[in-house]
Amino acid sequence: MNNFTQIQKGTHTFKFGGRVRGVKIDDLNPNNQGGQWIFSGGFGPALDASNNPIAGPNIQLSSLERYRRTLLVQQNGLTPAQQNYCGAGTTVVDCVRKLGGGASQFSINTGNFAASVSQTDLGFYWQDDWRMRPNFTLSYGVRYENQTNISSKFNFAPRLGFAWSPGAANSTKPPKTVIRGGGGIFYNRFGENFTLISSRFNGSNELQYVLAEPFLKNAAPTQADLDVATARPIYNLLNFFPTVPSAAQLQIIPATQQTIYRVASNLQAPLVTLAGGQVERQLPRNITAFVGAYSFRISHVIRARDINAPLPGTITAATPNGVRPNPVLGDINQYESSGKFRLWQAMTGFNTRFNPRISLQGTYIWSKMNNDTDGGGGFPVNSYDFTGEFGRGSGDVRHRFTLVGTISAPWWKLVFSPFIVANSGPPFNITTGRDTNLDRQYNERPSFAAAGADCANINIRCTRFGNFNLVPNPGEQIIPRNYGQAPGSLSVNMRISRTFGFGGEASRSASSGQGGQKTATDTAKRGEAGGAGRGGPMIAGGGMGGGAKGPGGPSGGGGGGPQMMGMGGGGGGAGGASKYTLTLSVNFQNLLNKVNLAAPVGNLSSPLFGQSIGLAGSFGGFGPGGGFGGGSSGAGNRRVTISARFNF
Repeated sequence: MNNFTQIQKGTHTFKFGGRVRGVKIDDLNPNNQGGQWIFSGGFGPALDASNNPIAGPNIQLSSLERYRRTLLVQQNGLTPAQQNYCGAGTTVVDCVRKLGGGASQFSINTGNFAASVSQTDLGFYWQDDWRMRPNFTLSYGVRYENQTNISSKFNFAPRLGFAWSPGAANSTKPPKTVIRGGGGIFYNRFGENFTLISSRFNGSNELQYVLAEPFLKNAAPTQADLDVATARPIYNLLNFFPTVPSAAQLQIIPATQQTIYRVASNLQAPLVTLAGGQVERQLPRNITAFVGAYSFRISHVIRARDINAPLPGTITAATPNGVRPNPVLGDINQYESSGKFRLWQAMTGFNTRFNPRISLQGTYIWSKMNNDTDGGGGFPVNSYDFTGEFGRGSGDVRHRFTLVGTISAPWWKLVFSPFIVANSGPPFNITTGRDTNLDRQYNERPSFAAAGADCANINIRCTRFGNFNLVPNPGEQIIPRNYGQAPGSLSVNMRISRTFGFGGEASRSASSGQGGQKTATDTAKRGEAGGAGRGGPMIAGGGMGGGAKGPGGPSGGGGGGPQMMGMGGGGGGAGGASKYTLTLSVNFQNLLNKVNLAAPVGNLSSPLFGQSIGLAGSFGGFGPGGGFGGGSSGAGNRRVTISARFNF
């Protein structure tokens, strides 16, 4: 429910109103009721062509190799050489471990998989657009927001903006230059899904068991490692693979192997601070250009953290499972507002209508994004120390260029609508592929290998991204988050359309409802919603807005700034003045058939590290609804579609 009221009084335009929203979710989620096995990278002896151990130090094994060795013994049994390597009297399952095989982790959810959540949020605002002079407007106001399920109460959001047209003394002299600027505070909402997860996995409603093998530095376990009193029960259950433990067997799993989710009692709504400025200039030949810069900061970003992870330094041979702050419980994953996000952007662009048939619009954006968490589901490497977490965000694409246009051909009433998108690549995270701190998260990052490090060493990886040590030594620098660089992308798209009108003249109301065949530039010039024109924050507009976009960055156009670069409008023959219209179009996505690769695999324990095994999605194509949409990672490269749209 929402209300909007506007009152005009002299040079002031007062706007005030509010909104109340409510949601209730009753959810049945049997996810992982059947259990899940995970194989991660590890260590084991080298094998000869007959799969018999070779004397010498252990080697690094990929997750696939550990899985292969497990199946090899399960299906064929132990060879005499394998049994001899493991030692007389060693059981088959223990020998699999000594050979480098065995599941690394088993998880299963049991109990009541029904959960529900209710959430209500409200917001009230007041603002004034004060036209102090014919060429200067000052907008100011304040908004208050609140919601249930968190204790964040003082969410007041003041905002200030202005628009100035130097030299434009009155309305009879259209301005050639417009300077806009402003800033404000916004609040993001804490999603109801976080509360739903916390209600489901609260330790009594639905139980989540996660058993992980004790971490060993650089060798397969010995018999002594397997027989440690605190490790043997875990190995026994992991050795069930692929048979899922029975309900009775699950009952004996201690609470230290259960995972609980909760919401921090002091969680605050993410606070967004936005400031920026922009200059627009009317140039000769119907060209309008703009340049702007913006700063976008979020404090109290939502992150997840295991507040009962094993304490650093406590994972030893004597205590292979580590020592937890609360030793009678397992992982306690807590949602808290301890993250931070920073985004800086500078942009320039133009839009022009060369003549009645040709219009073009282009935008270039330079962007820099840093944060210490990429969203509510992200965990830090060390739950007790966030040092080193602040770095490039996963959406840190430094360079973006977009060109869109409409060309009405003089023959056959064809309309050509090109859409070109070019981006530099985003970063990707480089990890070891191991859970060395037993927080059940495989997000550990390596350190930079020392100068002159031996690339043949079992723990050293020499790659085109640098040389890394999978088991950092004391004092070695851990690499930053999202240290790798993914490839950029280029997508040239084209729509060719033809609109047929018939059935006589439409009524005025129907004609205005269809809106004619608008170009993207027309939409931008009129200032309509979704216009891809000037870009930048719409500060203090439209009822002071709601919350700003979350940690993933501002909305639209690949992060071009709040309410910027939304590809609205026609650009492909939306109906004319006739009573009925039929639009036929051919859409070419990625016309040049350029292979736009996804981010490479960042797991150093994977044999596919550094390789892109998929295509980059959402690089800009034409959606099925006839408007510009995102590409699909599963749609291949060049894609041609034919569509028809009938308006009446």
